[in-house]
Amino acid sequence: SLHLAYHEDTPLNLSDILVTDPDGEATVKLTLSDSNAGQLTTATSGNVTSTYDAATGVWTATGAVSDLNTLLANLEFNPTANSSSNLEIATEVTVGTGTPLTGTITLTGLPEKTQFFAPDTPYLSFEDSPFKDETFTSFYLEDFEDGLLNTPGVTIDNGITHPSEHKMDSVDADDGSIDGSGSNGRSWWSWAGSLTVTFDESVLGKLPTHVGIVKTDSVEDLQFEAFDANGNSLGVINKSGLPSILEQGVTSEDRFFGAVEKGGIASIKLTPKNFNSSIGWELDHLQYGFKS
Repeated sequence: SLHLAYHEDTPLNLSDILVTDPDGEATVKLTLSDSNAGQLTTATSGNVTSTYDAATGVWTATGAVSDLNTLLANLEFNPTANSSSNLEIATEVTVGTGTPLTGTITLTGLPEKTQFFAPDTPYLSFEDSPFKDETFTSFYLEDFEDGLLNTPGVTIDNGITHPSEHKMDSVDADDGSIDGSGSNGRSWWSWAGSLTVTFDESVLGKLPTHVGIVKTDSVEDLQFEAFDANGNSLGVINKSGLPSILEQGVTSEDRFFGAVEKGGIASIKLTPKNFNSSIGWELDHLQYGFKS
């Protein structure tokens, strides 16, 4: 028997299956215990072509063992979209007229991995967000241009918004044009060694599945971490050597950080390294939303 784990919406390679008689011919039959959970891929190697019956969940191939092993080495289980159910694959190998050799592969389904985003390109407007083409049930973009944090269901544990005359470094487009300067816009300013953004499920209806924010100034090394409703870490991004140009309003250094988690994101934490606490650091374009 063999135990494997797969992630939701992610194909799993089943290359551990091997027929050990190299010279003869054989028939391999694989049967999914739940044909609704996914499918097995088919292909051709030499004179052998595998087949799969989606209704019964049965995969079969007959022919030279060398060709069978090539097929098996590239065989994948493709889970049904948004499915992470547990199932078994019954294996049956018959060499010549011999007695079939049987076994079981147990597949444990895991939720889809949290996706993290930290592009190495400037974020100059919402058009540079990885979320710009998504269709949301609910979505908010806080750009702080009214001097307030007032989009619903969100709090930030430290920092303030500053008016533009305090040498702000806003996202470029927020002042009405993309011209290499964000000094006439507004952003969120912090002097602390970390900053946590928390989302309120009771206000939003559900936790956001998509969360992002933009680093706009004074940080060369930044850690971005997301957490679920139980406070468990969903993962971390560490970026070092980020551009940080200490000139008022320069926007070529602005970078997006974000995460997508179908189970919901309860909070994010940003931790800068090697920054000047007397100057502080800036963030902008807090964005969050969910799909039904």
